[in-house]
Amino acid sequence: SGSGASLTAVNSKDGRHLLHYAAWAGHTELLRHLISTNQFDSELIEMPDSTGRTPLALAAFRCPASRRASV
Repeated sequence: SGSGASLTAVNSKDGRHLLHYAAWAGHTELLRHLISTNQFDSELIEMPDSTGRTPLALAAFRCPASRRASV
């Protein structure tokens, strides 16, 4: 049996990792959980995707203004 997928793996097509996808989908609780695993260092948390957007930028873009304070 093989090993599981890495939480921090970067998609070579778009330069995104799991934090990018969770942020884009608006999953703030998942974002908090992923960051709490301590598997995402500051380099990954601040890493831009192929369009130059960081997970935080995606979260701010996708999240309604009323929820931005919780991100």
